[in-house]
Amino acid sequence: MKNINTNLRILFSFVFIVMVITIYYFMKLPSRVDKILLGISIIGQISTLLGCYIQNKYITEIGHCLFGLVVLAISLVGVSKQILLINICLLLLTLFSRKYLKNCMFNYDKGDVSITQLYPDLPWDYVYLSFLIISMIRLKSRIE
Repeated sequence: MKNINTNLRILFSFVFIVMVITIYYFMKLPSRVDKILLGISIIGQISTLLGCYIQNKYITEIGHCLFGLVVLAISLVGVSKQILLINICLLLLTLFSRKYLKNCMFNYDKGDVSITQLYPDLPWDYVYLSFLIISMIRLKSRIE
């Protein structure tokens, strides 16, 4: 991986760390729903890591799409407290990184491939904030 810019390094590191956590909980959690969501997440993470490594934006974008779908699905149907808490942490990191990098970390180059270009006027920060609020409400109901 030579000539990589900062966003690509951050994305690769972030996804690798999250993948280790995801695999741990995939093996640990008993809920079938959570295992399916985590399995889809692992496929997306492998796609992202591979796309980053070979610097292929199309492959990385598959992981980007799966990330968005999985955080939405976990927000709505995740079963365990652990998976909801992981989702909350991921959404907080996503919102923080979007502010810090002034863009989504998946947009590591100026290529014309991005899921966000399908909906360029969608306020993505508010979308992720909505997922975060839903996950927090659902986690609170699991704790009580």
